[in-house]
Amino acid sequence: MRRSEEVWEQTHQRIKSVLRRHKRFADRRRTEAPSYAPGDRVWLSTRDFRFVEGNEVLPATIPPSPFIVEGEPVYAVRRLLDSRRR
Repeated sequence: MRRSEEVWEQTHQRIKSVLRRHKRFADRRRTEAPSYAPGDRVWLSTRDFRFVEGNEVLPATIPPSPFIVEGEPVYAVRRLLDSRRR
């Protein structure tokens, strides 16, 4: 029984070590996300948005109303959304 507990503890420590190393390598290329606040102007692509009203999916060609700045559309941030995939 003692041997199996030792093996389990060694395995557990090795897994934690590997996870720390993977995180360190992954974090090397990551940068801090900019902090946005309501009212900030941002460039927004609506390519991957699906606009839903009730149970109907609206065509993806209906973006929110942009401001035109230097000939390009700029969108104002009104609400911050959770962008993580579910």
